[in-house]
Amino acid sequence: MKRENSILLVSPIAALIVNFLFLQDAAYRVPFVSLVLLLAGAFGIGVYAEIKKISKETKIMLLKCGGLVLATLGVIQAMCIFRQDFFRNTQVLFKWTCILAMILGYIIFMFAYTNKEITEDTVFLILLAGICIRVIYVVLMQVHLYQNDAGTMAPNYGGHLGYIYHFYSRGTLPTTDPRWFDQFYHPPLHHMLAATWLKVNNLLGKSVGGMDELLQSLTLFYSCCTLGFLNKIAIKLNISCRGRCIAMGLASFLPFGIMMAGAINNDGLVLLFDVMAIYFTLKWFDEPVMKNILWIALSIGCAMMSKLSGGLIAPAVAIVMLMKLWQERRHTKQYMKQFLCFALVVFPLGLWSPVKNLIQYGVPITYIPRMRENAAQYIGNYSVMQRLFGTGGQFVHLYAGFDNVQPDISYNIPISIVKFLTFGEGTYYLQNNVVKRLGTWVFYITMVLLALAIVGTVIWLFKREAEKHARLLILFSVLVIMAAYFKFCFDYPHVGSMHVRHIMLPVYLCLLGLGGFFSEGEQRRGLSLIGKGFLGLALIYVVLSTLLIFNMQATFAM
Repeated sequence: MKRENSILLVSPIAALIVNFLFLQDAAYRVPFVSLVLLLAGAFGIGVYAEIKKISKETKIMLLKCGGLVLATLGVIQAMCIFRQDFFRNTQVLFKWTCILAMILGYIIFMFAYTNKEITEDTVFLILLAGICIRVIYVVLMQVHLYQNDAGTMAPNYGGHLGYIYHFYSRGTLPTTDPRWFDQFYHPPLHHMLAATWLKVNNLLGKSVGGMDELLQSLTLFYSCCTLGFLNKIAIKLNISCRGRCIAMGLASFLPFGIMMAGAINNDGLVLLFDVMAIYFTLKWFDEPVMKNILWIALSIGCAMMSKLSGGLIAPAVAIVMLMKLWQERRHTKQYMKQFLCFALVVFPLGLWSPVKNLIQYGVPITYIPRMRENAAQYIGNYSVMQRLFGTGGQFVHLYAGFDNVQPDISYNIPISIVKFLTFGEGTYYLQNNVVKRLGTWVFYITMVLLALAIVGTVIWLFKREAEKHARLLILFSVLVIMAAYFKFCFDYPHVGSMHVRHIMLPVYLCLLGLGGFFSEGEQRRGLSLIGKGFLGLALIYVVLSTLLIFNMQATFAM
């Protein structure tokens, strides 16, 4: 197996471990039997490595992976102890945070000291660390916290949980106008998959009462696979190992990216399929065979079957397809057959649900519910300049959160993006000084990193070293989705419209562009030194983000 695919194998294993070996509704999430099974599995891998007489380098790699897993279990256990014995004791929390910071610093120092060269193993360990932090978040965070439009998992209730419960309990599509229940207007792929996952768990003896917590193992799988495909895209873009360490380190530890691993709405699945569509488009351009174009069609079709906005990736893919057709115009007939098969897959998959609702209930294909002007999340109709730049005093106020929204402090879109990337929704971090201080650092560093990522991506996109079709694919993917996002923010002036979950794909692509920028500069001494410094900044960000996620758990008890 190629090393780049290893993380895609780890992803379902991590999700299954979280689902079956951890407890969702207990004070201590790692039962003794599960701990024994995990340690036995690690011991078995060690025995297998000795029997097969694998190389010393592979054994060292296995030890490092095992260390990450043990550290993950240790962090989970430490937070469980805090919740039981020291809940809301900020002095104890601060001490534990300092200890964890020193441990993380020591691990990174030893890693850097013993690894003079950045290799594929380095990238894999960063991705594995990204999976581990997602496991910590999903195991410790209760399902009803930090969610968007979650609803209730019960009959005749709306929200994503209500939609999932409908499929779980009835096994059929809704038979009423989807506008009657919140979120039922969405295409149903994610909700059907989630209901099927609950059915599987029920057959395996899981009780119905706490099964909504099990949905997070499914979204964890989505999030981990997304990291794997982002790395595969970076390889297709010829980004070096150092560049990918920067890009994947930041992508793996963006706080909201971690939160998406536990989000039970449909955004995680849409993001995964859109990332897959970009990867298979790059693969098809290099190997233009029917199998690869069908993978693109399945990815885009399933993205739209999860959420209609998943189709925003299609214009960028179409441009690359037309570019390939022009290059191979002598074989037009062969490509037209592929394009026809592409259309026969993507349109029925992506549009059957909204077309059905249009015919049956008169629901517009692009229907989105509007909020009343007296709704808490309503912002108001401000000018373009106000929404993009705001006023001087807004910066601090908007950073303070969105609870009890006031129109004069919450309409600045760029600051909102950074706020959501750092904290998600709400003002939970104001309840704890440790979380607030950590969050402040992460907020400002995220702002700087995002700005640098945009600048680095622009430079990288217009450098000749990047292949033209790849540049066009990344450029138009970002432009189309961002244009739709800003239009959405102005058409629907609500707090939720500005949420970064709508544009996580452009955020991740800009991080890849930043990695590409430093990758291409490795042969230039000055830029190479800056790249090393930026790698150090990325590692600091990894530590701070980990500490923030660790401290977020202290805000709520079981």
